[in-house]
Amino acid sequence: MQDMWDDRYSNEEFYYGVEPNVYLKEKLSDLEKGSILLTAEGEGRNAVFCAEIGWNVVCYDTSKVGKSKAEQLAKLRNVKIDYHIDSHKSFISNELFDVIAICYNHLPNCYRESFHKKIINYLKPNGYLILECFNKNQINNNTGGPQDINQLYSLDELIHDFDNLNIIEGIETNIELKEGIGHVGHSSVVRIFAKNNLSI
Repeated sequence: MQDMWDDRYSNEEFYYGVEPNVYLKEKLSDLEKGSILLTAEGEGRNAVFCAEIGWNVVCYDTSKVGKSKAEQLAKLRNVKIDYHIDSHKSFISNELFDVIAICYNHLPNCYRESFHKKIINYLKPNGYLILECFNKNQINNNTGGPQDINQLYSLDELIHDFDNLNIIEGIETNIELKEGIGHVGHSSVVRIFAKNNLSI
């Protein structure tokens, strides 16, 4: 998988563009600045945006090419991001975060739930989860995302995965994506905005 993503990010152009995910931007606008963890961060568009607006950013991805381009973008925008080369299985954090963002991070069913249960352990009490991914109807579109329906998510699956959080918003909807050349056009997505109401 690392080779696939390295190859996808190997051109000078940013495959998913340099602008942040619209849903992430919208939800962060209502939250007090703090620390944020971004999974599968690729070329860094979301991480750099978060740093620009005052968040302390930690992110990871398996792609060394993605990291290099993310750090170039951060330097260009005069911000700092803490970018790790890591996988979902091996990633470990010694800190908790005010926000965890999962944007178009698709895994097979056999890994999806365990990854979501694991990553949410790094969310602070009263912290927030922001997620946008393709839902199963995306299999009928040609606008990005996995071609395997078992790597596309349903709202019910995600509510199950994050059953220890307070789901503030959980929707399946259709949107027009404009994210580089990788996500373009009519798309079917699932969105989750949730809060960790658990105390330490």
